[in-house]
Amino acid sequence: MTRFFAPLAFLGVIGLTLSGCASMDIAECQTADWETIGYQDGAAGRPSEDISRHRKACAKHGVTPILASYIEGWHDGVERYCVPQNGFNAGSAGHHYAGVCPADMEEDFLIAYSDGKQLNVLEANVQQISYRISRDQDRIERIIKSIKKKEASLISPDGTTEERVQLLADLRDLSEEKGQLEQSVLDLEHEHGRAEVELEHYRSDIALQYGL
Repeated sequence: MTRFFAPLAFLGVIGLTLSGCASMDIAECQTADWETIGYQDGAAGRPSEDISRHRKACAKHGVTPILASYIEGWHDGVERYCVPQNGFNAGSAGHHYAGVCPADMEEDFLIAYSDGKQLNVLEANVQQISYRISRDQDRIERIIKSIKKKEASLISPDGTTEERVQLLADLRDLSEEKGQLEQSVLDLEHEHGRAEVELEHYRSDIALQYGL
C-alpha cells in the first residue's frame, strides 16, 4: 500500500490526558466528562481497557465512570490517533503500540510505525557506539594516569626488587590493555562513521514523507 504523510501533529500522551488517574480527586471524579476522557485516552493511543484506571481512581469517591460515554469518546480519539504521522512519531520515540487502530486504518499506521521504529533503531545504534567510544577513551585516560604513577614508583629509590618486578609486570599489562583499547576506539570510530551514514541516508529517504 502506498505510504503517505498526514499533516496532523502527534498527540502526546502527557499533553492529552488529564492528571494521572491515581490523582483524580473527588471533585474531578464527580465532574468528569467521560466522553472527553475517553477521547483523550484514544487520541493518546491508549487501549479502551484503560477505563479501569479511572474506575479504580474514582471508586474510593463513590463515583463510577460512564462506560458508554467513555467508549464513544475513545472511538473518536482513536480515529484521530491512527494516522500514519502518529504511527511514525510513536515508533521513532520507541513507544509501544497497543493495537488500538481499526482494521481500515491499521495497515498504513503500522507501516509508518515500522518506519519510525527503524529510525529509532538506527539512532540508538549511533548513540550506543558513541557511548562505547567514550567508555574506552575514559579507560585509556585512567590507564595513562596509572602508568605514570607506576613509572614514578619504578624509578623511586625506595622500592624493593620484588616491588619493581611487580611494577614492570603491571606496566606491561597496562600497556597491552591500552593498545587493545586504542585499536578498539579506532574500530568503533569507523563503525560509528558507517552507522551515521546509514542513519543520514535513512533520514533523507523518509524526510519528505514524515516532515523531518
